[in-house]
Amino acid sequence: MSQTKKAGDVRKYFIEMEKLVKTYHETIKNEMYKQIGILETNQRPKQNIIGGVVYILEAQNTNATLYKLGKTGDLKNRMKTYNSGNTNDVIPLFTVKTPDIDATEICIKAACKVYQYRKYKEIYEIYIDVLKKVMRRCKNTVKFAINNQSKNPKKDIRGKINKMKLKQNKYFALIDKNVTK
Repeated sequence: MSQTKKAGDVRKYFIEMEKLVKTYHETIKNEMYKQIGILETNQRPKQNIIGGVVYILEAQNTNATLYKLGKTGDLKNRMKTYNSGNTNDVIPLFTVKTPDIDATEICIKAACKVYQYRKYKEIYEIYIDVLKKVMRRCKNTVKFAINNQSKNPKKDIRGKINKMKLKQNKYFALIDKNVTK
């Protein structure tokens, strides 16, 4: 092996090139796995939930963690319609089956109002776990109101929502202590 300065420079050059090729290879491999995941998602059979459903979707065309809230009577048909304008299929991150989708949606929107990303949009900047808890509690509140034969469940639900509170830098929803999970 040659010990000249030029030979040392050539060795350094090829070592750096090898590192770049390995990095580039890893990047390409990770992007391919991501594309394969998207294609596999697009091939899955669609969910078919009968009855009213409130759902969460990840907001499109954004780098921030934003979530879209929606409701439908037929989730499979709604997702088909929603995905018709998108290149890749969007699947719901979380769904809640509820007997009264309107009352449940009102409850969720009231509890999460402070986290609304833009006025008049159903996009929220909130932790997904908090949003899931709010959805479950609202569903249970609506069931409770319906089971107790409330004449105006939407009014009762609004009355039970206290507000979102901040405790030890963690967000949580306090809706009603008397409603079980």
